[in-house]
Amino acid sequence: DEAREGDHVTIDFIGRIDGEVFEGGAGEDVDLEIGSGQFIPGFEAQIVGQKLGADFDVTVSFPEDYQAESLAGKEAVFGCSLKEIKAKEVLEVGQALADRVGEESVDDLRAAMRARIELRWSNQAKDKAKTALKAALAEAYDFMVPEQIVENRLEQVRREVFQERVQAAQAAGETASPPLDELEEAVEAKRREEEDKLRIDFVLDALADRESLTVEPHEVNAYISQMVRMMGEYGTQLRQAYRRPEARAGLTRQLRQDKALDFLLTEVDVTSIPREVPMHDHGPHE
Repeated sequence: DEAREGDHVTIDFIGRIDGEVFEGGAGEDVDLEIGSGQFIPGFEAQIVGQKLGADFDVTVSFPEDYQAESLAGKEAVFGCSLKEIKAKEVLEVGQALADRVGEESVDDLRAAMRARIELRWSNQAKDKAKTALKAALAEAYDFMVPEQIVENRLEQVRREVFQERVQAAQAAGETASPPLDELEEAVEAKRREEEDKLRIDFVLDALADRESLTVEPHEVNAYISQMVRMMGEYGTQLRQAYRRPEARAGLTRQLRQDKALDFLLTEVDVTSIPREVPMHDHGPHE
């Protein structure tokens, strides 16, 4: 047997970036419907054609706006094992199928299917447009970011890089900590990237303030619930993490910035965005 689009499969996987295992990049006995969009773009398509019991690599790049900033935009290689394949039952499109999924007629069923397909492709196109827009904002703005804010962000990056390298060493059976000079070199290489991200944060925050964009608690709860469903067995841990006020505040800010990106894409001519950036009384939430 080999996996096809629409099949339900069970896989083990472990991800590496630059040959190093990263936190949260491994899973065992993970159930996945190929084509559901549950995993990052490009992952599921590379399972298609793999045979039952096969070990194979999947190479993908995390989206630029991925929620874990330490992974955003990076290429990762996932070593995978295909443990089970369950073919999706193909049902005849008719009244029986409409009744089964709760639609009144075949026409209603076709309309619902069409809307679902259009929504999936629309979301993918919007994600690409937002990534391109962020890159354009990074190119358009080059104002100074307060050094303390940059250092705070780099300290977070330093912890993440250290943890990644320790985990990689442990996976290789090594016990020594990564050399400090190599660690600092890796962190310093990310300085410009982190400065650009902070500039984008400031610009989107300023736009959201100007346009009075808000995020309601029910919107945050809905987003968390969606993520929990997608995370499967790790969903409970994710929900627990977002009970912390600082984590919830960070997510609220992320969703508000996403609304600012939507505004830019749908309401204004992005070639005429004012370059002036309002002064901030405080830095971005960490």
